[in-house]
Amino acid sequence: MITEVDLFISTKAVKVLNADTQVRDSLCVDSACPPVLSLFSEIMSKECHCLWEILGVVIVESGWGSILPTVILASMLNSGPAARSGKLSVGDQIMSINDTSLVGLPLATCQGIIKGLKNQVKVKLSIVSCPPVTTVLIKRPDLKFQLGFSVQNGIICSLMRGGIAERGGVRVGHRIIEINGQSVVAMAHEKIVQTLSVSVGEINMKTMPAVMFRLLTGQETPVYI
Repeated sequence: MITEVDLFISTKAVKVLNADTQVRDSLCVDSACPPVLSLFSEIMSKECHCLWEILGVVIVESGWGSILPTVILASMLNSGPAARSGKLSVGDQIMSINDTSLVGLPLATCQGIIKGLKNQVKVKLSIVSCPPVTTVLIKRPDLKFQLGFSVQNGIICSLMRGGIAERGGVRVGHRIIEINGQSVVAMAHEKIVQTLSVSVGEINMKTMPAVMFRLLTGQETPVYI
């Protein structure tokens, strides 16, 4: 789904001038994700002396093991242009900004690109819309098969290339939220390791980037760019 939104922004008010929606073939790296959304936000001050606004977002790495390594929208400033557009959600994967691809770029580089938007009149974001929680399905026929990843305090810190965990969608830097429907948020590290080590068959997990988890749970203060 492609949505075009023009926003003319002053320090006092926001007005949506027009919106045109069309449907096109979807592109998605995860079967659970909706189609690609391209957002066009044209930002202009009503008063020439007003300063340009920051986009008002926090981005994090999608995590090693992602099919398309890029950045994920982890938080939005309620009063910022990104949130006011109404077309972005926490969890969205940002593919490009103003036709500059972010795929494969380091987080710091992506942050620098976004910080440089303050002087831009038009900002175009191409995203893959996904929920903030990633669903993982590991198929382990027998205990003799290694899971192929390590975890520390609920956070996945390493991943074996080509293993059953990577094929199932496990990503480095993600916080495990659930294992087979059971919340592990408050579970001790030893118990998480024990639960995983004895699991066979289909192992269903829910994860999200650790930084996003800390932001959503109030453990970390967002720094918007």
